[in-house]
Amino acid sequence: MKKRALGRLLAVLLSAAMTVSLLQSADIGGKAQAATDEWWKTVACVGTNIMKAPISPLDENSIWKGSYIWYGKYDGSPIKYRVLAPKTTSYGGTTMLLDCDTVLYEGMFDKDQQPNAGAQYANQWLYSDMRAGLNGSDFLTRADGFTALERSAIAESRIPAHTLNTGDVVDIWFEDYVALTGEKIFLLDYEDVLNPKYGYTSDSGWESENGEINYDWHPTENRIKGDKYGSYIVWWLRSAYQDLSRKEAAVVYYDGTVDSFMTDDEYGVSPAFNIDLSSVIFSSLVSGTAGQEFAEYKLTLADSNLKVGIPSGATLTASGSTITVPYTITGLHASNATQVSVLILDKPYTAGNTTNATIKYYGMLNTDVGTGFKTTGTGTFELPSGLSISGWNSKYYVYLLAEDVNRIHETDYASTPMKLSAPGYPNINTQPKNTTVSLGDTAEFTVTAVGNGTLTYQWQRRASVSSDWITYASISTSPTFSVTATSGINGFQYRCLVNDSKGNQAISDAATLTIKPKITTMPKDTTVTAGSTAKFTVAASGIGTLTYQWQAYNPNTKKWVN
Repeated sequence: MKKRALGRLLAVLLSAAMTVSLLQSADIGGKAQAATDEWWKTVACVGTNIMKAPISPLDENSIWKGSYIWYGKYDGSPIKYRVLAPKTTSYGGTTMLLDCDTVLYEGMFDKDQQPNAGAQYANQWLYSDMRAGLNGSDFLTRADGFTALERSAIAESRIPAHTLNTGDVVDIWFEDYVALTGEKIFLLDYEDVLNPKYGYTSDSGWESENGEINYDWHPTENRIKGDKYGSYIVWWLRSAYQDLSRKEAAVVYYDGTVDSFMTDDEYGVSPAFNIDLSSVIFSSLVSGTAGQEFAEYKLTLADSNLKVGIPSGATLTASGSTITVPYTITGLHASNATQVSVLILDKPYTAGNTTNATIKYYGMLNTDVGTGFKTTGTGTFELPSGLSISGWNSKYYVYLLAEDVNRIHETDYASTPMKLSAPGYPNINTQPKNTTVSLGDTAEFTVTAVGNGTLTYQWQRRASVSSDWITYASISTSPTFSVTATSGINGFQYRCLVNDSKGNQAISDAATLTIKPKITTMPKDTTVTAGSTAKFTVAASGIGTLTYQWQAYNPNTKKWVN
């Protein structure tokens, strides 16, 4: 369709009324230091709950309106993304869908226009040069792009192909919605850029009469993107022209209309991806008003190599509303920590904020900054007005984090929030974890705790969240509890009561036991002559009636299929 686009280029270049500077803000200085740059850390919400879905455009003249996330870099510069869906389950798991706000570089959908291995046509996304490059050294694994933690927080996206759902007459130009099969990075589909829920106009920009395309067009501003210099750029979609033999793939043109060009043309690349929400501890406001359109945020991701705890034999103390917290930071990334923070929530913290907890207080622990930040020390914070110590861990929940705070447009990292016990009580540094074992195997639950004198441990269980807790008779000096996985205890929850020498008690979080089937006889390698029948057999034990789903490995796609 390129021939239709050439005649409108001059008009696009002359209609520069909406030109805005797309130059990205320069970050100032190096890694943020808590003592001087705390204003950079304005935590807006736990997880991403404050972010709203984009506003559906009124017409083609409406600009894109929604939230933005700064995430990763390209050529060493921070990159801003549009939040198309703050929380979605459409791509497998629970994720946040991001679409790059600018065009980062130019590339070809398929350089030689010849089908790659496994493909029939050059414009099939699954086998394209573009897909391979985005998920390789062109973008995902570039040395000057994402950090290892940013990369690991990007989810593998899976969504099936389906009939286009746009209602636009231009549907006849493009194939059905193109499936994603586990890519971390991808291009948007034709349907995506016509989705008002993503903030995009619901038509392609082409006019029609009586159901026929008349090739009149109107610019569509919410799909217009530029490069870092402010120049409008044509950018690729992953949709193919319906006649696959034409070797054309879809693009968004300079003016925001949708078109299609040859796969060996060089046009803009504007990556999209999903972030696993369980990786996000909280979101910080960079600019704008939290919860409003055009607000910009950055994320704090969980770093499993950064841990914080209360030192052995220590407890919190209180003097009026001033709480003193001894702390120690450990882990491979302990030296990256720039501050210790206190987070107070109205509900217990969970990864991905499944409890919809809101923040009552967030602040940096006041440490002796005059001698430099240390990984082991003592700090204080003020309990906010209206919160009494008697409500600790019942009316509100207090957490401690070690944070690696970076520049204003760069992702921050933190240890998983550790729940603090009230002053004077034992503190559980490590909570028991949900455990999955095979039927008949042994499940173990463990806590680590510190406090006054010799600690003792009393384990409890319950059949469900609505059941009463039942206490095991034995009291142990071991923080580990073992139980044989039988069918009757599948789904049971376990917790530990930790007591110190003064009779003070802390209660751990609950951990759930899941019992999975156990394969007792594995299938064996089988050799048969061509045309004969091969048989594979397994034997398994488990809970209730077992069902079986066989899969075969496809060496072309390198994937298992049912």
